[in-house]
Amino acid sequence: MSLIRTVGGVGGQWARQDFLRFYLVGADHATRWAFGAPDSPVRLATIPTGLQGAGFKHDYQEFVGIDGGLYRGTTDQRASITLKLWVADPRSSAWARRQHTLWRESLGRGKTPARLYVISKESGYWWVDVRPETIAEVDYMAESDVPGSVGEIGEVVTFTTDRSFWTRFDEIREFTPATGFTASLRNLGDQEAWLRWSITGAHNGVEIGIGDDTRLLPDPRTLRKYSDFLAGKDPIYGYLIDTDETWPTIMSTSGEDLQPLFPMVWWSKPLPPRGVERGKSTPLTISPKNPGPDFKVEVAYTPRTEQAW
Repeated sequence: MSLIRTVGGVGGQWARQDFLRFYLVGADHATRWAFGAPDSPVRLATIPTGLQGAGFKHDYQEFVGIDGGLYRGTTDQRASITLKLWVADPRSSAWARRQHTLWRESLGRGKTPARLYVISKESGYWWVDVRPETIAEVDYMAESDVPGSVGEIGEVVTFTTDRSFWTRFDEIREFTPATGFTASLRNLGDQEAWLRWSITGAHNGVEIGIGDDTRLLPDPRTLRKYSDFLAGKDPIYGYLIDTDETWPTIMSTSGEDLQPLFPMVWWSKPLPPRGVERGKSTPLTISPKNPGPDFKVEVAYTPRTEQAW
């Protein structure tokens, strides 16, 4: 295995510099804390810890009478993220205490998650839903010995995450008969992703998939029999497909479950992670037969990453 070489970019020192910004939306979905803003009463004392990604543990099937056990895989765990903060207000101690109260109220009691954002110039927005787990005793860094006099309020909050990975906005790409034969998709995350397909418009069958992992779907208008129309069922004009291996689904665009009609149709390959070459795309197969002018395929997925950059 050879070493990975990196080459400095062009554009001066500024173009090579990056940054991280942290932002939290409270459990009330209304209160927002921009920790890096100059006028924010709640600021980070240090870089949060726990941003390196959630842990995982190995799962073994134990057997009696033999050494070790049968390895079955790994289980992703939730991450633990700790924020060391200080709260202050230049107006007075009373205002500082009020800001601290608003901060605490925005976190809630863990029943409803807050959302922590990490923003970088290179990777954009990534977020994870968090719930307060432990809050250390408040440190009232008073400027005098008078009880109730507050200079700054120091606090350490540890959150637990609902998911193992950070996510960002869904990536959606649209392909037509003119662009489908060169279709490709780039995974913005470092975890594999299962695609969601939306197929609309006229065609006499379409083959879709990632690379050579393809399946052929018939014209959806042929799925209805004459007896179905007599029974009052609506025509089927398109497909909505989720290829997730845990619960693959094929539905009509009106929400009808079509999976019983295709018991042997599923996809086994997800979109591979970005790897070292972050700009590399993965070829998609979109091959319609006799597509009409309104034929369209939308491909979507949710990017996931272990670290938020």
